[in-house]
Amino acid sequence: MPCGYRFAAHDAAGQPVAASAPVRAAWWADASGIPPGAGVALIDGAAAGEDPGWAGLDCLRALWAGDAADAARLRAAVAATEVRLPRRELPLVVIHGEADGLIPAAFSGQPYVQWLRDHGRSPVWWPIADGQHFDAFLAVPGFGDRYVPLLPYGDAAFERVLDALREGRPVEPGPAPATRPRGAQALDGAHLGLR
Repeated sequence: MPCGYRFAAHDAAGQPVAASAPVRAAWWADASGIPPGAGVALIDGAAAGEDPGWAGLDCLRALWAGDAADAARLRAAVAATEVRLPRRELPLVVIHGEADGLIPAAFSGQPYVQWLRDHGRSPVWWPIADGQHFDAFLAVPGFGDRYVPLLPYGDAAFERVLDALREGRPVEPGPAPATRPRGAQALDGAHLGLR
């Protein structure tokens, strides 16, 4: 990884240690993929001095703004991922949780849908009222009773797109599903608004 950063298991003081078998066994179920979590942290190998984060952050900034070969490769890689318009006939359903505090819809889904519409595409836009970013967090106390999982909406959208492709027609827009948090109850289809 660049600039001396690395992922590592850690002890209670945050120091890198070898991952134990129980920690490794829990990664598949407990890890969100974003450290810190499930016994894994992002370690800054350049941390030192009065401002221990400065050296690593300065190194990362140079990867974007610098003239070194690594910086040129990074900018080329980012340019290769630039969004281009999808084929005009491609059916699209864009789903985004309205309660997403990590990547708000106003900074991703909404402008993407508007950009598509400005260029003659007709995406279906499903803002999911009680959807947030990580379905994996729904097991955490306080999350599952307030939010609905997004994965079922992805499955429902896939089915709509598949039906449209099979029948040679556009995806039916329809309203976004009406959700409601489950509270203390078990989650069922009525909470998802997909019936």
